[in-house]
Amino acid sequence: MIRFRDESYNASYEKHEAKCTKKEAFLKEAGNLDYNEFLKGEEMKDLYSFVKQSFNWKSGKYEMLIDVESPESFILKDNKYKFELNSLDIEYIEKNKDLIERYYEEIMIPMNQEEEHAQLNWSWRHPYLKAIK
Repeated sequence: MIRFRDESYNASYEKHEAKCTKKEAFLKEAGNLDYNEFLKGEEMKDLYSFVKQSFNWKSGKYEMLIDVESPESFILKDNKYKFELNSLDIEYIEKNKDLIERYYEEIMIPMNQEEEHAQLNWSWRHPYLKAIK
């Protein structure tokens, strides 16, 4: 599976993430880093909000063009596709917004040796891709 994000999203995400990283470093340097509290802080709330608000899929028809650059020359066939998302698809994947905070908890709060991270059940959709000739 290939995941991708728009360049403008990446730039904004990196700004939010940098604020969180700066705050985390400050708290760590001061010997006052409690991840449970850090994850409830203003910087992380802003990051959660940004990620949730950046969800922009809507019901409808989509077209995509795959452009690949490689050190080796090759011919990419069928690089233009279309797919459709319906309201049920959107409803289903919007449930992922409810997992954002839990995702950051899972990656940031250190675990004891005997603990395991909870399995997050992300809601994926797999629309049929049809090549456009």
